[in-house]
Amino acid sequence: MRAWRSLIVVGALAAVATASCKRTGPRVWTGPEDTGVAQAAGQMNYRFGVVGRTNVPGSTRLLGDLGVGWIRVPVTWSQVQPRPSSHNWDKVAEAVASQARTRPGMRAMVTLEAKSPWAGRQMAVEVREKATVPPRDLDAYYQFVHGIASRGRGVVDCWQIENEMESRHWWAGTSGDYLALLRTAHRAVRSADPGAKIAVGGFTSQTMTAGALLDAGESKGEIARQLGFGEIRGRDTSEVEAGLRRSLAFVDDVFANGRDYFDIVDIHLYHSYETIPLRVEWLRGKMRENGCEKPIWATEVGGPDPLVVSHNEQVQAQEVVKRVALALASGVERVFWLGLTEMDDQGERFNRMGLVTIGGRRKPAFRAYQLVVRKLDDVEYGESPNVPAGHGLQFQRQGQPLWVLWADHGARLRLETGRPSVLITYLNGREERRSTVGGSLMLDLTADPIFVEADSEQ
Repeated sequence: MRAWRSLIVVGALAAVATASCKRTGPRVWTGPEDTGVAQAAGQMNYRFGVVGRTNVPGSTRLLGDLGVGWIRVPVTWSQVQPRPSSHNWDKVAEAVASQARTRPGMRAMVTLEAKSPWAGRQMAVEVREKATVPPRDLDAYYQFVHGIASRGRGVVDCWQIENEMESRHWWAGTSGDYLALLRTAHRAVRSADPGAKIAVGGFTSQTMTAGALLDAGESKGEIARQLGFGEIRGRDTSEVEAGLRRSLAFVDDVFANGRDYFDIVDIHLYHSYETIPLRVEWLRGKMRENGCEKPIWATEVGGPDPLVVSHNEQVQAQEVVKRVALALASGVERVFWLGLTEMDDQGERFNRMGLVTIGGRRKPAFRAYQLVVRKLDDVEYGESPNVPAGHGLQFQRQGQPLWVLWADHGARLRLETGRPSVLITYLNGREERRSTVGGSLMLDLTADPIFVEADSEQ
């Protein structure tokens, strides 16, 4: 790790970025309002999912047309138990089941948050309103987790313990407090539903970005650019240095001392899409350092991130393919897009990442995600062909190569396919069959990714 002079700047940036974080999903659960039959675009795909607004009118059809197999939704302690003597077990359990039934076979990941105005330690009101405060009584927390997990058995496939907990914006305790919570939740879930998976709360995009770029030896200016901020002056650097030190130590502590209490690691992927491979590998390296190798999921993927890229709907469609393809090529096992629809209560940064407008119009990004689900459903990553000033990812599907190619500023590429003809699928879904010359062809790449695969009709 570089000198603390560099860390000071990154810590300031991360602290500012954290203030822009969001909460995914509604504050109170309700079931989907439509009951129509889903018109599936293809076979349900368990590599992909969505998070946020999965219970809006029309969600059954939207999820069916996307073809995704997972949803992620939040449950807070206060929803289940608003007062010590009052429980809403059946109401919340039915809400879980209702969302999971939006399509037959849909799998659900539930993020459990120990937020409770009566169960948390005494802290300032302004802190309690934003962050989860560690509970005073872990036995009471055990009863909460065990109760909801037992009622969710057969419906919920994965229980996630908190969210973005290395950020003080969402977790008001220490890493030790979180580990105590995680151990308690692990014991409760294993008792109530031994077959369910347990996921550690998703790590923030800004912590992953800062940590990866620091270890890569990037300059202060480049780190600032990647996090979407310029030079920060006139700040109390000791405070931001301590904040960054805490976040990075938090990650290490979870892996070193909590590795026996979860099955899945969650990473959130905002900021620049280009650093996704670096961030995933940094996270994997942290696990290796601490003897903790677990599958990596990305349950919050969204873009373009206005901290670094101006938003428009065509760029969003491009980034759906770029972010998902790079995550899969980096070894991420599951990818969830944020969100199914736009979220007008989540701030400008996250609202426009939705695939459908609040008015119900399917954006180009919706069609792009459909294309990703269909094309990258059962692929394995192979290698990266050299694309000057661009990106090339080669996957294998059923023994046949499939390339995902783009160049943000344009590039001309000779692609060696070894096939007499190929099928090219463009971002808008248009397909074109082209013959090759000796197994190769010239391609003019743009910022719109294309899929190239062997022509099955030949």
